[in-house]
Amino acid sequence: SNGTFHREEEAVQPNHPFGLVVREAEQLLLQEAPVRPIILRIGEVYGSGKNNPFHYKTNHLTLLGNGQNYMSLIHEYDLLSLLVMAPNCLDSGIYNISDNLPVIQSEFYRQVEAICGHAFLEWVDQKEMPERILFSIHGLRSLSIKMSNQKIIKATHYKFRYPNYKVGLQRLWQDYVHNDQFGKEQNN
Repeated sequence: SNGTFHREEEAVQPNHPFGLVVREAEQLLLQEAPVRPIILRIGEVYGSGKNNPFHYKTNHLTLLGNGQNYMSLIHEYDLLSLLVMAPNCLDSGIYNISDNLPVIQSEFYRQVEAICGHAFLEWVDQKEMPERILFSIHGLRSLSIKMSNQKIIKATHYKFRYPNYKVGLQRLWQDYVHNDQFGKEQNN
């Protein structure tokens, strides 16, 4: 959370229970698996359907914290492409899968609101939330990480269709408007 890029070779020191469990599982796989495992650390996925942040244009999104945490994102198209390539291209080890541009969470959602012309975001102080919420998927979204994707790019020579969230959001908005998603959601 100090703003530096996290590389796969660096030891992770999670303080969230989910991170502790994942770190333990990774270590167990690396030490005990009968075959050499490929471990993929995947950034926050965005794309179509419920993964489309423009879905909130007709709804409301409440996020924990102040939005100053870093998000490492990956468009679903690029994620699926890399997952298909992984077994044939990657050696055993840990790989981060994210696009080229981590972003401050509040910046990302301000960009979404600016593109669609509608404010839908509300921030809630984490101190006001019960522990069960902080340790849920909602709490995970308040964590901060800037993932480096250089190891997977070097191993696969992958060229992102959506190299950063700005490119991905523009395409998602075009698809959203083209498919008249706003009108469909208003009728539901």
